[in-house]
Amino acid sequence: MTSSGSPDPERTLLLSRALSDRGVPSFGFASGERLAEILRGVPAGVAESYGLASARGVLAAALHYDTTGRPAGALDTDYFRGDEGKPLAALGWFARAHWYRELAGILAAVSRIPGLASAGPPGAFRIAVNSRLPEKALAVAAGLGPLGRNTLVLERLAGPGCVLGVLLLPFEPDIPEGARDPGSRPSDPEVPGSECGDCRECVRACPTGAVREEGGIYRLRCLQHWAGSEGPVPERIAGSWRGSLYGCDLCLAACPRFRPDVPREASIGLLGRGLNPDRLLGAEDGEIRNLLRGTALGLSWLSPGLIRRNARLARDSWERG
Repeated sequence: MTSSGSPDPERTLLLSRALSDRGVPSFGFASGERLAEILRGVPAGVAESYGLASARGVLAAALHYDTTGRPAGALDTDYFRGDEGKPLAALGWFARAHWYRELAGILAAVSRIPGLASAGPPGAFRIAVNSRLPEKALAVAAGLGPLGRNTLVLERLAGPGCVLGVLLLPFEPDIPEGARDPGSRPSDPEVPGSECGDCRECVRACPTGAVREEGGIYRLRCLQHWAGSEGPVPERIAGSWRGSLYGCDLCLAACPRFRPDVPREASIGLLGRGLNPDRLLGAEDGEIRNLLRGTALGLSWLSPGLIRRNARLARDSWERG
């Protein structure tokens, strides 16, 4: 990562306007120097694949998703019910459409607007959404918001119900004076719970005790961690499963900064509130791949076997009530 030594206010303004015009007002910039600090420990192969050596700054953006309906872990049989009258394997708000790809498409579009293409050679702008880069840390550094006690970014404009993405820039962004020094704030936004005060709502809402009182997550207690992890699920976790196929939402929904019932339309990978667990359990691998292709569950690390396992856990938890 390098620094041009000279911020580019014109291109920074072009990017800002383009994002706002596309309905993404939640974004910020970090300098090449700050970017280098955050990405210092990134493995060499990852750094090479994202062209980090030539990045001179970063734009971090938050796309707020639709938050209508109930959280995935609510065990609400009235809301999570299919046409056949049976409970669905519930999906978290973030997985009911492919919000990650939606944001990636927006970032790709703004990087191609006139006036930006000349900032570097082809491929100079690199996009990272749901990637191996530390997107939360970059979002905090860009001023989007602090980390909550549950490690979600508490986005300052519209709350934590969002997916994050970054656009690596081939120029040094022009950062407003007041946003240059995160250390000037009374708390450290990179520390989970630094701005949560005495609030412990996310701690109380977690059914497995995964959210730490002092801030942070016990990963091996987190339902969503196991929803995306291959292999057998510990008995204690399986017994606390909350009817979901992928996603939990409970610590998010409990946060006072979360905004429920905010509609937003998506155009990619629409799955809705959940899927029929019996259909998934009876499907072959190819059928599951076809069903989930192009959705937030069509990711390479979510195998058909894992989807069937989660569907079984969801069905069992509905039967337990």
